[in-house]
Amino acid sequence: MPRMVGGFEVGRYTPETVLRGNGLTSRATIEQLVQAAAAHDATNPGYLSSAELQRGADDLVRSLAGAPTTTTTDHYQYSRSVLDSVKTSYLTSNPNRTFTDAELVGAAAQWDDGNGYLKKSELEAGAMELQITSTGTALKASDIAAIRSWTGCQRASSTPPPGPAPSARELGVVSDIDKTLMPPERNGVEPAPYPGVATLLTLLERGAQGNGALGDVTYVTARNPGRVTTIDAWLARNGLPAGTVETGTVSFPLTVAEDNKVADIERVLRANPGQQFVLFGDTNHRDPEVYTRIRSAFPSQVKAVIIHDVKTIDATRLTGHQLVANYAEAAAHLLRLRVIDEAGARAVMMAAQGEGLTITNAEIDALVTTHRP
Repeated sequence: MPRMVGGFEVGRYTPETVLRGNGLTSRATIEQLVQAAAAHDATNPGYLSSAELQRGADDLVRSLAGAPTTTTTDHYQYSRSVLDSVKTSYLTSNPNRTFTDAELVGAAAQWDDGNGYLKKSELEAGAMELQITSTGTALKASDIAAIRSWTGCQRASSTPPPGPAPSARELGVVSDIDKTLMPPERNGVEPAPYPGVATLLTLLERGAQGNGALGDVTYVTARNPGRVTTIDAWLARNGLPAGTVETGTVSFPLTVAEDNKVADIERVLRANPGQQFVLFGDTNHRDPEVYTRIRSAFPSQVKAVIIHDVKTIDATRLTGHQLVANYAEAAAHLLRLRVIDEAGARAVMMAAQGEGLTITNAEIDALVTTHRP
């Protein structure tokens, strides 16, 4: 549930999370963070996203009196405490591999925005790159895109080539809204989406290279047209891809709402023959039955069905679908199916962690390991 701080709307717990993640809890107030982030308010004026708050935190770390900095022989500066924090968070899962400061700084320098100061997001980008390249694996364009999606940083070289024109090779996404993307409203307030789902849908929308043609996302809901007037703004405010919203006409009986949803999705798939889709729903009402019917009618076009577990249902209703408790698990399943790569899966999992999902770095490593194709 968003709240107001210093004239700006912020996520309910996001400022505290950003302060804690940057070692600023005892050195700066939430109001100071918001004031610093205000200079970066661009995506949705008046609402400070987690990325914009992070940029404010980067500025605070650099500007606070007495903030310890280190200068390398290549004249890059960084906060000693932030570098240590990034190494601990990203580069300690393998007990047989110790990364030096120079290795992390060297990797992060590739993501420097040109000012010579390696802020937290750039150090994180460097650490994510080291996670991939330290195993002898070459850094791919899709890896760069996933790191960019998570950190907001741009690599100085080896950037992905221009994105392809729209084609059947790009995955489409069809998703329910309520209890799939959006938790239940409280007191009429639309809450933030479930942790990690915005990053996951954005990753699927942008394609494997991170810059695919937009317009491959369709939202389907049993809400009538009068109840979706705020959805476009909610999607934009929370970093979810824009897309067509197909509405229902009735909510009950549920079998009628099911038929409406099936008809909406059939139109999308028929209009895009040869394109494969990932379908997202939940266990609250009839999404499992809707997607079973779609898979039966369009078996070659359904790449995966992800069902968010919000209440217990008969397992027979889930045949052929993947039941997930959260979107870190969803990313792991899509990694196993080769829908996304490892860097993308980690980006989703870390986003979910940063947005409030209780999951440790070790648990993220375990999810990736057990679902590696």
